[in-house]
Formats: sequence, structure tokens, C-alpha cells
Amino acid sequence: MSIFESTAEAQVEYLAFLQRFLDSEDGIILAGALDAVEGPAILELSVWDPDAVFRLDLRERTVTAGAAKDATVRVGGTADELHNLLLDRLGPVEISRLIEERNLILEGPPPALAALLLVADSLHAHYAESLRERGRDDLLNTPLPILGEAWESAETPARRYGVRRPWQLSKREAAAASAS
Repeated sequence: MSIFESTAEAQVEYLAFLQRFLDSEDGIILAGALDAVEGPAILELSVWDPDAVFRLDLRERTVTAGAAKDATVRVGGTADELHNLLLDRLGPVEISRLIEERNLILEGPPPALAALLLVADSLHAHYAESLRERGRDDLLNTPLPILGEAWESAETPARRYGVRRPWQLSKREAAAASAS
């Protein structure tokens, strides 16, 4: 069972939170910083269970319900996991697990994803404040997630050692290069 009873409820809460952030001093600072960056500053946020999708134009400071075909960055996750992430209830191990198990999706160029880290603290504050302002103490008081739990993946890990990278010379090429 999700923390939200319906897609409509999830949309109302996320639209309120995201617009609160974009209208805040933090949103203004972010939009100003993006003026120095070329290209679109569009983020698509997908929430699952219940399903909802949002398009954020960070430069224009607007948010709408619906997909963003022109998104620079895509972030997605289950409503419960995003809720815990936005309330800053998860540590690096739990976040890594969400990514490994594909319960949290982060897609986009590394500089754009890194920029998300710069606004993470302000997102935490705006999410909690948005819930408080809207009288959603029920969401603020949801049970804490289990932290520090060890897990194993059923998949065989990718080989990391003894694998030649595309930029590395083969032994034959390296020997020929050192001989010349």
C-alpha cells in the first residue's frame, strides 16, 4: 500500500511541493544559476504506485503534470521511496540499494545529475514544509524505513578486474608502442 491513496492525491501533493520550491528563494537562485548553462533545464519526475509524472522547467520555474519529452534529467521512483528520500530519511546505503534495484531512477548527463545534489537540502526542507502547510501530518508521521539492512542481489556482478577498457591498449599494442 502506497502512502498516497490515488494518483490525484499524489499529483496534488507533488505539484504543491514542487511549486513551493520553484517559487522560493531557493528556486530563484537555482534559476539564476541556470542562466549560465546552455540548453534546456527540464526535469521529468516520475512517481510510481500510484503513477504520476511531472515536468519541471527549472529556468522558467514552472511545473506541470505530464511527461517531459525534452527533459535533460529524468528522476523516478516509487511514491514511498521518494517520500523517504525527500524527507531525508535514507542514507547512502539505502539510496544505493534503491538505484541498484531500479526503485530509484536517475538518468541524464553527469553534470546535470550532480547539480541535483546541490539542491537536495533545499528540496528536503520544502517537501517537509509543504506537507506541514497543507496539514499533511499523516504523511510526515509515516513509519521510518528500515535502515542498515544488508541485502544481496540475485544477479551476477559485472567483472571489474582483468577487463580491458576501450581506451586501454592491448598487450601487443602496448609492446609495439614501447618498442618504437
